[in-house]
Amino acid sequence: MKVIASSLRKGNIVDLDGKLYVVLNAESFHPGKGTPTTQVDMRRISDGIKTAQRYKTTEQVERAHVEDHEHQFLYQDGDGFHFMNTENYDQVALQSDLVGDQAAYRVRFERLAGLANVVKLSDDDAAWIYPGLAPADVLERIRALGPRLVAITLGTDGAIAASADGYARVPAVPVIVKDTVGAGDSFLAGLVLGLARGQPRDQALRLAIAAGAAAVAGSGTARVQRADVEALYRGFRAGTPELPVGAPISGT
Repeated sequence: MKVIASSLRKGNIVDLDGKLYVVLNAESFHPGKGTPTTQVDMRRISDGIKTAQRYKTTEQVERAHVEDHEHQFLYQDGDGFHFMNTENYDQVALQSDLVGDQAAYRVRFERLAGLANVVKLSDDDAAWIYPGLAPADVLERIRALGPRLVAITLGTDGAIAASADGYARVPAVPVIVKDTVGAGDSFLAGLVLGLARGQPRDQALRLAIAAGAAAVAGSGTARVQRADVEALYRGFRAGTPELPVGAPISGT
């Protein structure tokens, strides 16, 4: 398929003289005088050799048709990232610059997530690591890696979690947000504390929500007070927060 050079983006596959290249970087230049051009840095897929081509921005380039196949990450070494085709078990190695920052992070994240018992993300984290996937689908994908519990915070919409017992959703505690510093860490601390106490998953998730709410109701890096978390948690279990919306939180 013919496309203009200025439309090429990192990760696109182009056919150059009968060989396939992956685009590493594409940058267009628009001088005050002269012809606008696009510089394309590429790597030949067959042997990894890099090349650079300069085109007029409107010049036609052959963009290759690519089929998607599910691959499972195996390991990383000096040769790059190694993957296995889950349909025919063929293995392939890709250099780090072909994988890209986001994909490389996802590979590392999934490797570490598979070693963890509890994984917590924000909805922004989930959207960046798995663009296009709904939070519930992200939960299932990470759960399949091996963690006992995966939780995603959703801001004012509360949090969701998945475990062997199924799926849970807990609403947020209504407080006036003063600062979001430490909210995610406080949520995770509350979640781990609840699990360590032997609480059921849903109750541990409510304690996590209460800890996160206490954090955002405070200012700056002031420590979250246990009494405030417990008060929010008790009201949460009763159906309404014990502290009214906007009530002062210890240390503020």
